[in-house]
Amino acid sequence: MIIKRILPVLAAAGLCAAASAPAFGQAWIGQVVGEMAAEQQQIQAEFDCRHAVPVAADSAKANMERIEKTWNAYAALSATSTAKDIAGVFSDEKALVSWKDGGQSVPLDQIAPHLGAVQDRKLVVAVMGGDNKTTRAIWSAQDAAGPIFYAVDFTNGTWLASARILHLEISHGATPPETPPAYCHLGESYLGQ
Repeated sequence: MIIKRILPVLAAAGLCAAASAPAFGQAWIGQVVGEMAAEQQQIQAEFDCRHAVPVAADSAKANMERIEKTWNAYAALSATSTAKDIAGVFSDEKALVSWKDGGQSVPLDQIAPHLGAVQDRKLVVAVMGGDNKTTRAIWSAQDAAGPIFYAVDFTNGTWLASARILHLEISHGATPPETPPAYCHLGESYLGQ
């Protein structure tokens, strides 16, 4: 709150500095204006998130394309996959990443022996977070033991960055996991927690 009150004073001081040192002043003012615009975008995104404003259709489509590409890369992993292959589909935020099969948690650097190519997978549901940064999805598939479901939390990625898996929980049986509710931020609660 204090920063918001001081910001106009600092901006005015920047204008004075701009008169005496135009290049420095202009750069500083540009930085302050950029920071204020970014803060305003965050405030608007938070408002939209809290008030259930849906993600724009073109943004949702792009998110799902990145998520499908990452899921296809995961589905192709096997027990012989390299650490680089595995790292290519999981988030680099190691403290947040989890992989569980039937309640058994396995550290990411030890999952290769637990992997098997995922066949005949079908998307059951995908719920995009109101912050447009994360998506929860459930896929169904079939393995030798019968029906299998994958409940997955993704970072959506951007046009510059691929989507990545944050949490993945595998469950066996005919009953799919509960459809995830709409949510605002992934950190509030996520599948498997």
